[in-house]
Amino acid sequence: ISIIKNLDLIITADTSIAHLSATLERTTWIGLPLICDWRWFLKDSQSILYKDVTLFRQKKDRDWKEVFKSIFFSYVEFFYNFNKLFITICNWLIFFYTSFRLI
Repeated sequence: ISIIKNLDLIITADTSIAHLSATLERTTWIGLPLICDWRWFLKDSQSILYKDVTLFRQKKDRDWKEVFKSIFFSYVEFFYNFNKLFITICNWLIFFYTSFRLI
């Protein structure tokens, strides 16, 4: 619990870690399969149960590439907005990501 309390962002699948970090009111991003647990409802990107949770959903079954792409770009934006000093790191990440044609 003390580790989670000291993190700025938790990125996870739908596990107990997701629920623990959300209960501790930490910013939590959860990658969800197309057919997910009932508590995440059907189409929302924000959780009704937890205020600091963002949901990244599959649009097609077993297509995790789009989920991770969304998480990646949200991650870059999160840290850019979190602290302007990260802009150099974010630019490097974008360069690295696009150089290896992961998009």
